[in-house]
Amino acid sequence: VSGGGSVKVFLNGDGELIKIFISPDTMKENKEILEDLIIAAHADAKQKAKNKASEELLKITDGMSLPPGFKWPL
Repeated sequence: VSGGGSVKVFLNGDGELIKIFISPDTMKENKEILEDLIIAAHADAKQKAKNKASEELLKITDGMSLPPGFKWPL
């Protein structure tokens, strides 16, 4: 989400972009502003997905520590 909810980007579990919402008012903005809002919304979606994956991993591992540097395939 960016621009106070004027742009929303949706990713699937693989991090692939599946949907973009742009409010009608935002469509009236100039091209550069719209591009920046889309990039910001994508970054926000990516971070939220990463946080959610970490939360779910903690549930699965029951808080057990993983070896340093271990990365789950995403």
